[in-house]
Amino acid sequence: GDYVIIKQNSQPADGKYVVSVIDGMANIKRLKFNPQEDYYALISESTEDHPPIFIDEQTGTDFLISGEVVQVIKTPSNYE
Repeated sequence: GDYVIIKQNSQPADGKYVVSVIDGMANIKRLKFNPQEDYYALISESTEDHPPIFIDEQTGTDFLISGEVVQVIKTPSNYE
């Protein structure tokens, strides 16, 4: 029920939160780039334990960075 404001940016800085679309499914994760091995890691910082998602050219995954998260607007019902 929250709202997320994003800035369209296909090349956000390392460590920023992004909206990514992986195989048609959108998610919000922290972006980490490993230049030595040329892959991206999408890190979940949820209260639930989710493993990182690793993306590189070899995976064959349909991957798109839709934008960088600028702000999260919490709705009143989510404060309870």
